Amino acid sequence: MPSRLPDYDALLAISARGAWAPETFDLAPDRVRWDALPAAVRARLRGLLAGFVVGEEAVALHLAPFEDASASPGLRACLAAQVVEEERHAHACRRAWAAMTAGPDGAVADPAPEAPAPLVALFRERLPAAAAAAGHDLTGAVALYHGLLEGVVFLAGQQTVRALAERWELPGLLATFARIERDERWHVALGARVLVDAGDGREVAARLRDEAGDAAAAWGALVDADVRASVVAAVTRRLTAVGLLDRAGVAPFPV
Repeated sequence: MPSRLPDYDALLAISARGAWAPETFDLAPDRVRWDALPAAVRARLRGLLAGFVVGEEAVALHLAPFEDASASPGLRACLAAQVVEEERHAHACRRAWAAMTAGPDGAVADPAPEAPAPLVALFRERLPAAAAAAGHDLTGAVALYHGLLEGVVFLAGQQTVRALAERWELPGLLATFARIERDERWHVALGARVLVDAGDGREVAARLRDEAGDAAAAWGALVDADVRASVVAAVTRRLTAVGLLDRAGVAPFPV
């Protein structure tokens, strides 16, 4: 067991220190600036926010079967804490979507049609199937949920939203997504912990690495190629750092 990877108690302690409320972040200045943004920037942010609403709602909905499938009290406690955080993330993303896209009458459109179709398929088709199979393939389900969806798709999108929010002075979006990304770090570490403890962890980790490129591409043109490449490369570094892939000279696992 690689000592550089936190155990379940340490991961649970990280979660316990990190409670926050989406309403802490004021989106009013962002809304004021929104209509003055270039049309292409607004369209890109709409697509990203739509993708996050779809994605975060799905992960919040489909995490419970993972908890039920686990025989480890430590893992179950971590997953229970994560459920609370994922529900918070879903609320934060719905709040951001509504604040930025509501019409003059206050009506908020369904975000799903504006999210990239490959991303919607990942979260509304593949994730439910993996959750349903968690009882007999928890390792594979965790690799999809924590490794690909959180460690690749969400990370690439979060980095892009933060970069755009910083460039175009949208402080509420910047703070919201920075806080979500902070939570996701321990979620990704939790997934790695599960793979390390699993008998088939190395085999599943190799599949995760091989699928990372396609997962990052689910955002399409909303995420730049260099961001996708960076996130994909980070998957190999993380899995190697905890002994799931063979490669020398990598840094310790970051949480």
